Amino acid sequence: DGSVWVGLSNFGDNDSTGQQIFGTSQLAHITADSQGNLTSTLYAIPANTSYLTSLTTASDGSVWYALAGDPSFTPPGQVAAPDQIQHATLAADGTLSIQQFDVPEPGVVAGTSTTYPDGLALDSTGTLWFGDETGNIITFNTNTDQFSKIVVADAPVFATSTTIIEGANGPTDVWYAPYDSDLVHVDLRDGVSVTIQAASNPALTAVVGVQ
Repeated sequence: DGSVWVGLSNFGDNDSTGQQIFGTSQLAHITADSQGNLTSTLYAIPANTSYLTSLTTASDGSVWYALAGDPSFTPPGQVAAPDQIQHATLAADGTLSIQQFDVPEPGVVAGTSTTYPDGLALDSTGTLWFGDETGNIITFNTNTDQFSKIVVADAPVFATSTTIIEGANGPTDVWYAPYDSDLVHVDLRDGVSVTIQAASNPALTAVVGVQ
């Protein structure tokens, strides 16, 4: 429909006195009228003390997004929210309904309890792909609500961007760019095989595929 969804998180900033501000995560829906005038509508989301890391849209116009319950972004005295995948659907009357799915396995980085899901991408079969903080790949089947993990040997950390190549019969390749490291390639054409491709400039931030 030509509209745009934006994820907003306000964490880690300091006010004029130097005190850290603990904000909230929100979704913004931006639409344009026939004259090109923009209207933005903000929506509060559940578990909004989490950090909204990435989002993607489905063919029906709904939005999937990832939330990291990072303890460093949690107000003092509060427990960090769980890592989640959330699904937002906008009704014709402008109301937003949201489903929440806890990512079941915590991360292992010292001092955290978060998987830190990031680099979210949705394939044509309804499977979400994203990376965790240890460099492994997590999938979420949106048809069955089931999570699974693909272990990446000698994995770099944090997937910041994921892209999916689609063939005639569905997805064939998944590429994701971990933070400051090499590309990870998942070949789906003959089972699931994972390779790490050396990058000439390892400070990767994004990857996109051309169909």
